[in-house]
Amino acid sequence: MSLLEQQKKLADRLGTDGSRTDIWSVLSAVLPVDTYLNLGYSRRGWPHVFGSPQRRLVDRVAKPILSTLRPGSGQQLLDLGAGRGGPAARLETAHRFDVTGIELLPSNAAAAAHSEMIPAAAQPEFVAADMTRLPVAASRFAAATAIDSLVYVPDKAAALQELDRVLKPEGVCVVTDLVRSSIAGRPESVFADFTEAWGMPSLVTTDEYRTTIRGAGFRVVESTDISPHSLDKLSKWARLYLAVIDRQIGRPLKRGLNRAGLDPAVISSQIRAAYRALPGLKHVLMRIRPASSVEWITSSSDPVVVAPPDCDPHSVVAASRPRGSWSGPTVICSVDMDHLPGRFASLGRLRRPRSSGCIVLDSDVPELIVARWNRTILGQLSDDFPEQNRTSILSEQFGESMAVSDVRGRVKRRPRAATAALSLIGYVAVVGVFVSPTISGLFPELTLSQVSLLSDAIAVVNSVTIVTILVGWYYIRRGEVRRHAAAMATSFSLILLFLGMYLPKVAGGGTKQFVGPDLVTIGYLLMLAIHIMLSILAVPVVLHAIILATTHSPRELRQETPHALVGRIAAGTWLLSLSLGVVTYLLLNHVYDWTYEAAVVAVPL
Repeated sequence: MSLLEQQKKLADRLGTDGSRTDIWSVLSAVLPVDTYLNLGYSRRGWPHVFGSPQRRLVDRVAKPILSTLRPGSGQQLLDLGAGRGGPAARLETAHRFDVTGIELLPSNAAAAAHSEMIPAAAQPEFVAADMTRLPVAASRFAAATAIDSLVYVPDKAAALQELDRVLKPEGVCVVTDLVRSSIAGRPESVFADFTEAWGMPSLVTTDEYRTTIRGAGFRVVESTDISPHSLDKLSKWARLYLAVIDRQIGRPLKRGLNRAGLDPAVISSQIRAAYRALPGLKHVLMRIRPASSVEWITSSSDPVVVAPPDCDPHSVVAASRPRGSWSGPTVICSVDMDHLPGRFASLGRLRRPRSSGCIVLDSDVPELIVARWNRTILGQLSDDFPEQNRTSILSEQFGESMAVSDVRGRVKRRPRAATAALSLIGYVAVVGVFVSPTISGLFPELTLSQVSLLSDAIAVVNSVTIVTILVGWYYIRRGEVRRHAAAMATSFSLILLFLGMYLPKVAGGGTKQFVGPDLVTIGYLLMLAIHIMLSILAVPVVLHAIILATTHSPRELRQETPHALVGRIAAGTWLLSLSLGVVTYLLLNHVYDWTYEAAVVAVPL
């Protein structure tokens, strides 16, 4: 396809000129296609028309770029296929990049440059050009994006080779695109109908796409299927439309489309073609980097550098020192990430074990990939390496680490089951102290002075815990993940210390009964009841947040788990429960009076 033919085809579908009678006019009524032309991104459970899914996709693309760029490496970003300017403006205003947008259609580039929909604070530069012949100097950009744009480029290899030319050697690019599943199992005609209806060249599979990327001089550092956040949601809307449009209840919809100057038959054919093809398609996000680049990773342990196999580890360590103050030594892993199986390719899963001089790539399955200084155990770990042999060899050399990671991997794959099991153990331990003479008999009998001392100590521990939770909340609001994790780990340790004092107190000690005015007594009992109820409800939520935090990397927590939501709920209930506990302690022990009922300690036979 010539450049002129490509421009004409894209202008008919994605340009700003002329009037439309097909699906794009419908989309413009519910989505901000005046500024954004992408599939969008929505969290699980969120409707795809809530807010701006297209803007959320841009934010999702920006995260791996921001986590990759080194301080001082430059913030110039190239947006390939800039469309009508929405992504470039978002990247510049929200993420502070200096953006240059490349757009094939002059009408779109002009509209983006003068769009009233783009904030005045954003000043991205828009250039009408072919992305296979970029009019920019070599090695100019530190980062690049191609957000659902390469799908319209027939010669992806040429576009990627140009990108490799203009990207800095340590640069990073994030691509989102539509590909065919390698195991789609659908006739070719289904995909041909889809690409024809939506004006796209033939789609390639994920493996073919990765081969093209490698051939252009890049390596795929990270590949994520984001279809559940985009295609799956669009498929539901397509199914709903097709279920309605051909029935009696669909007649008002047809009349409405006709009145708007749209053609229901054309729209239905496009949606039907998409609905048939979507089960065999994937929406992928890939972070790619020049093959000679050094990979920088921020994990919950010491920073780790993954360098290409031919790099000198000592020179990389020396070059890495200006990155910041590190608590431990840098470890070099000379692994060609392109040769790793797909499920191991997420660099966010790197972990530093206790044994010195090696790193462990902890994946979603029990197998480990272990590397030492400037050499790789098992050589190039390609997909055709027998998986059972890989496991057995690693088990022999790193048996203890394998067992630990196996348990961690199981918990990571089933966090809800682990949360339920640990919650049940906690409930049984606490309830057993109250109702089981056998369990309560395990604790020594306490005097009144000992009970009072434990009450005071518990109040102090709970007060400190309130402070540490608030500190952790403060740090995560500022984006300081390490300090947040340390604060919340301290809070959880204090809760365990609280349990260590609370169980012997209620098992071997008596009970203080509140004595005060009737109205105050009612308020005291109400606060005590809420405190107890929140303590019960907080157990699984807190445990789930802790389990997610200890089995996932920071990147995974942000992008793949509900940790942020669960953490907010856990912190809120935890804080309120602890605060009410401290208030009731003060009312009982220091403001009003109390009576003491000694406990009857059962001695097991």
